[in-house]
Amino acid sequence: MSNEDNFDIWGFLKGAALLTIAGMFAWDYFTTAEKDPVISAGEDAIELHLIRHANWPAVSCLKKPVDEINFVFCYPAGASGDYGPLFAVENQGGEPVVYAINGKAIPILEYVTIEKDNGTPVQLALWTGKAIDIAGVLAEF
Repeated sequence: MSNEDNFDIWGFLKGAALLTIAGMFAWDYFTTAEKDPVISAGEDAIELHLIRHANWPAVSCLKKPVDEINFVFCYPAGASGDYGPLFAVENQGGEPVVYAINGKAIPILEYVTIEKDNGTPVQLALWTGKAIDIAGVLAEF
């Protein structure tokens, strides 16, 4: 029996691995919705503001849509993530608006606006939309 007649298991496994990886990238590309850049700018403005003003050595912010509302939950980096302000971000007329959702987020309202990384203002407001189950939203993070 010659080597040409033998099944090349390593070649087969390499090919299968490459096809799997290519499939994963294709799935991610075709199933990941592009995020609204206005929402992203509002989320980034929250993080930037907390870095500048929260008196935390570093900030971790998690961003996630829940029930069609874009939430941002931030906490001191290295902490357990069970303490921190919860915000919502909406696109209103092409500009981000950041809403304080829980009691830990309300102190940010004293600033009236926060800044995007380019220095332009982002409006702040207290949430007056539909009722939010804060514990339920935080459980999503």
